[in-house]
Amino acid sequence: MKLSNFTNISSGVVVTSKNRQHGTNGPVIIQAGDVQDDGSISEPEFSLKEHANLEGQMLTIQDVLLISRGQQNRAIPIGNMQTGMVASNSFLVIRVLANQGVMPEYLAWFLNSEKGQKRLAEVRRGSNIMYISKKGLSGVEVDVPDMNDQKKLVEMERLKNREQEILKQIAGNRKKLIEQVMFNYLRRKS
Repeated sequence: MKLSNFTNISSGVVVTSKNRQHGTNGPVIIQAGDVQDDGSISEPEFSLKEHANLEGQMLTIQDVLLISRGQQNRAIPIGNMQTGMVASNSFLVIRVLANQGVMPEYLAWFLNSEKGQKRLAEVRRGSNIMYISKKGLSGVEVDVPDMNDQKKLVEMERLKNREQEILKQIAGNRKKLIEQVMFNYLRRKS
């Protein structure tokens, strides 16, 4: 099913040095640099100064952000993150329409998958800096299984990510343990 059949796609807000400020004294701005390697969003450090009209720009739980520039176009579901945020124009905002039978978390998983990234690569344009346009994105085909299968796939993805976190912790603890054994060995030799 084409993305345009079950979503609305918009560009993020144009952010300049004139309309942004440090801190969170206004609508918080999510920028591409706020996205971590694991897909989570770090604590944003900027907010918008007085901004004219943000109607329809505030992020909702139905939204998926897509980094629209570069070779890796990561998708991030907003989910239960705090409200009062807007996306900068380094993102395309994909709003999943209600009652369309598609979970935003599933859509993000699909777009981040190898198959999804290949489909995004087909609509990427540009010579120096690659980008995905709203029009190009709207034509991307998404495989949409039934809701039960979507929920299972989203849960499997969550468990896979949790496993990766645990394996990183184990590797870090193992490194510390080996270093400690080596220092203990040196101490005994002295």
